Amino acid sequence: MSSRATTTDSSKVEGDTSGVEDRLGLTIVDGLGLDGEVCELLRPGKVVDDGVTGECALPRWFYEVPSWDTAKNAALTPHFTLHEFMMVDLREDARVRRWPRYVPLGITLLAAHLELLRLEVGTLVWVSANGGYRSPAHSRNRSVGAHSWGTAADIYRIGDEFLDTPERIARAADRLGGLCPALRMRPWGHGPGQTDDGVLRSIAKKDVTDSEEVGISILSMPGVGLEAELELVVDEAPARPEAIFGDPRAFLRAPYLHRTGTSYQLATGGAVYFDTGVVEVATPIIEIEPGCAARVGRSLWETILLVRESLDAWEEREGRPTRLVGFSMHYNVSFERQGDRASRAPDRSVEALARMLSYLLPPPIMLLAANRRSTGVGVRPRRSRIEVTVDFTPSPALVIATAAVVTGIVWAAMKWPTYRLREAERRGLPIMADYEPVAHTSRQGWLANAGSYPHDPFSETPAGRRWKTTDGRSRTLREIAWETARYFDGISSGSGTP
Repeated sequence: MSSRATTTDSSKVEGDTSGVEDRLGLTIVDGLGLDGEVCELLRPGKVVDDGVTGECALPRWFYEVPSWDTAKNAALTPHFTLHEFMMVDLREDARVRRWPRYVPLGITLLAAHLELLRLEVGTLVWVSANGGYRSPAHSRNRSVGAHSWGTAADIYRIGDEFLDTPERIARAADRLGGLCPALRMRPWGHGPGQTDDGVLRSIAKKDVTDSEEVGISILSMPGVGLEAELELVVDEAPARPEAIFGDPRAFLRAPYLHRTGTSYQLATGGAVYFDTGVVEVATPIIEIEPGCAARVGRSLWETILLVRESLDAWEEREGRPTRLVGFSMHYNVSFERQGDRASRAPDRSVEALARMLSYLLPPPIMLLAANRRSTGVGVRPRRSRIEVTVDFTPSPALVIATAAVVTGIVWAAMKWPTYRLREAERRGLPIMADYEPVAHTSRQGWLANAGSYPHDPFSETPAGRRWKTTDGRSRTLREIAWETARYFDGISSGSGTP
């Protein structure tokens, strides 16, 4: 039996060290002595099969972390603090997310390896939400892996470069794979020892440390994310948040981590920042898998709630009434280009996909996310993702439903052999005749607004007017939306998307 025990894990700790504080000022506890529910979730010392090296004993000894502030102040290395490895979302069990929280002692070994990487690149290294320690009970775990030992980190960005393509991941692997003997990288691929889920893993070899794996993963998995733009009203008058606050720290009372500019990551995993006169709230990247729409929707609304509660406290402190007014919603789905030559043809570019989607997406989105005063449904190509824009929807349930429809349609259509409109028509999808998208009002892309149709579909009753389609038939807006969603539901449900 092999063991993932680090030099501070159960096989190396002599005597009873429970309750002892180490140099971080954190109490070391024996997992076997934890509360029954927590012990059941963390499974300390339990022998498991990791699917790679065989049977391994899960960590038994943990740091007890009493609060988020404690984690932020616990410097593991000059450039990494403990909280960066504790960002989790709703896929972690609620009891594991409550304070105090418990992190394996092996996290210090992971931080040491990341510090080497940080010194090599000479710039910021970004660890994703769910990218550090994950308990064995975390729902993202397909099997118990290096994250459950606290010896793996998912990196989605180095400096200003997002690691969002196989080429960028390969380039980073070539540069960073030889930093030290304990580090090896899993290259992009589909075979044994490779990764095809958008994660580039680096592994610490057993002959260098007592830990079987210290993984550094570069995250580029297919994902979905939401953004909400909110206008600020102070003293009953519209206001620019930059002029009132400078940056979000002026009102945030929750724990936060500075990202860049005026952007701050919150304990929910989401972020808040100011952008051209609005308060913008963004979710972390959520992997595309069954249930991802519900997770990303809930993440958005939990982050909005946290921001609103912080503003409530500021309002009470300053005596100035504030309101947040929904402005727009952005649904982002990553664009995955395959490595073959055909996938790089002009008719399979992210721009071509966005234009085709501007014909497919508006009808179902109108019914789910728009209203009679909506300004349009937009589709924008954004290099490595598709961004769908619509006016703010003040309903968590409708946001989740819209996220499911957008993700399912975009992800399924992305696999088509061509992104020309005739491919959608060949598949029997209803395309509204006499419709032409216009240029998007912000950045490049296309917009379906009232002027794009012979009649205004936003103000029409969905089951009223019959619209001509390019197959020579006529349908109501509701029928067009239903046929479109039903087609992609059948396709996407068989491929593991929402």
